[in-house]
Amino acid sequence: MGDTQVGCFLCGQVLTEKPDEEKFRAYAKELGINENKYIEALRKVKILPYERIEYIANFLYKISSKMSNFIYYQNMGISANKFYKSSIDEFHKYLQADKENKFENKKFS
Repeated sequence: MGDTQVGCFLCGQVLTEKPDEEKFRAYAKELGINENKYIEALRKVKILPYERIEYIANFLYKISSKMSNFIYYQNMGISANKFYKSSIDEFHKYLQADKENKFENKKFS
């Protein structure tokens, strides 16, 4: 909200097809990490069709947009209510002062 983060969604790793383990072993070697542990972790990664990932991403986008709009308009409503209340209070004070001023003027007329 403005410059304030009000939330986030975290999603885990997914792949769209079964990984080529030899390619990932070479990558682990290039990074200088334990190949077996890397492959063990790789085997735990979910494999989902691209369409499913796209559906989930769109869902998260839509729900976060709705939440963001809700919070924005809720805060705008609160700000507007404070503004209108302050304006009404000022107007009442003005009317009261005007009423007292007329009363004072009548006393001395």
